[in-house]
Amino acid sequence: MLCWTFYAEQLMNKVFVTEGMDVGVEMEGYTTGFVKSEEVEAKVRLVMESEEGRRIRGRVAALKNEAIAAMQDDGSSQTSFARFLFDAKNLHEQLALASE
Repeated sequence: MLCWTFYAEQLMNKVFVTEGMDVGVEMEGYTTGFVKSEEVEAKVRLVMESEEGRRIRGRVAALKNEAIAAMQDDGSSQTSFARFLFDAKNLHEQLALASE
């Protein structure tokens, strides 16, 4: 992903994508409001043709597989959401008993 921020939370999203998830590259010059066409070309080539680009695409593929696994019936997202619902139901029941 080419990260070219403009405003609001996009700066934090850029940090998350480039440093946290390690699946993007930062466009230089966005802080001054002007990104040169040479910069765009260089970053597109980096992502599409370089070893770093292959590493990034590999990381994206791995994250895709992790997301698919998390959404399965026994995956971490399903398990966590079921636990949340269980905890919410128990809290509701406890509050109902306490108010009697």
